[in-house]
Amino acid sequence: MPTTLNPGQKLKRVIRVYGVEQPVLVTLTAEGLDFRIVGQGKHLSLYAPWRFVVEHMPTPDNVKCFLSGKPVDMLNYLSAKVLKQRIKREEKKKENQ
Repeated sequence: MPTTLNPGQKLKRVIRVYGVEQPVLVTLTAEGLDFRIVGQGKHLSLYAPWRFVVEHMPTPDNVKCFLSGKPVDMLNYLSAKVLKQRIKREEKKKENQ
């Protein structure tokens, strides 16, 4: 699956939402999210830049205190950590060959 959604490209999944009796179809696009009950025309949409969406999400309770309340910084910190681990793993793999 590609890691980016280009304009016009859609990713659809049927999910269960607590408190909603029927399955919900979620459509993810470069422009935002769309939620609808399968078989219905009415839907809920959130069209906002992804940066805006991420900035307004709460951070988990178990993150380091300097990342608390900073979701973008948290994602950048975690992605740098993962990248560092990958590089280290690749270097170790090359040494063993």
